[in-house]
Amino acid sequence: MTRDNLHATMEALLPVGRANAISVAQLGELLGSKSIHYLLEGSRPASSTVRRLIHAAQEAGVQVLSSPRVGVWMAAGDAEVLELVEELRETVRALERRMQVINGGRCALITCRAELSGKIKRRGGLYCMPGHRYQAAVLRGSS
Repeated sequence: MTRDNLHATMEALLPVGRANAISVAQLGELLGSKSIHYLLEGSRPASSTVRRLIHAAQEAGVQVLSSPRVGVWMAAGDAEVLELVEELRETVRALERRMQVINGGRCALITCRAELSGKIKRRGGLYCMPGHRYQAAVLRGSS
C-alpha cells in the first residue's frame, strides 16, 4: 500500500467532526484490520506509529485533526481547523510559561542568560531579544 492509499484509507476510516473523534488506539485497530503490511509487524500498529501516520497525513494536506484531549477525526470544515489551531496555540503558551518558570526568568540563550523584562515575561517569551531565539536555534541545530 502506498502512502497515498494509506492517507485515503485514513480518510475513509476516520469519522468527520470533533464530536465523533476516536482514540489513537481505535484508529490503530482500524488500520490494523486493513492491509498495511509494510508498516506492521503485528496485527496492529503501535500508537507511536499511528501518531507518525497522522502527522504524515497532515503534512500531505489531509485534514486529519488530533487532540490529546479529544482523539482523532477528519475536519468538518475550516471552523474546526481554526478551533484546533487555537487550542494548540494555548498549549504552546502554557508550555512557554512553564519553560519560563523553569528557566528562572532569564534569557534562554545559554551565552546570554540576561533577566527577562516584565513585558517579555507577560508575553511568555523565553529570549531577551528576537535575535537570541534564532541564535539558540542555530546552536541547537549544530549540536
